[in-house]
Amino acid sequence: MRRSYDETAILLALLLHRSGKTRCRVSKKTFEVMSQRARLHRSFIELVRVGLEDLGVVLFDLERGGFALVAASALEGAPPASSGLITTDLMRLRTGKLSFEDILTELGFQDEEDEEDEEDEEDDE
Repeated sequence: MRRSYDETAILLALLLHRSGKTRCRVSKKTFEVMSQRARLHRSFIELVRVGLEDLGVVLFDLERGGFALVAASALEGAPPASSGLITTDLMRLRTGKLSFEDILTELGFQDEEDEEDEEDEEDDE
């Protein structure tokens, strides 16, 4: 019988706790085994995510596949970041001298159109 999202969240929190670490990776297969499900639907994962947050654990998808579990308590001692770090950028956004596309570029992200344009340029060479 398939486990509920609450039961799955409890088991994932237990897994993190028993690992003795404040963070760990969990494969899709492990998630499926814990939930007793053959397939993980996005809506189910989101419900598990909410259940984990209630237990002090943050769940997020990893780019290379699988998931990460992080104990929220591990972030208690993290250094603070204030808007003062980007005050100039906020003013430049307001005046139109900076765009969100510029920010995404700085962060290493590109629009799909930009990537397609680059691929087209490479094909032309």
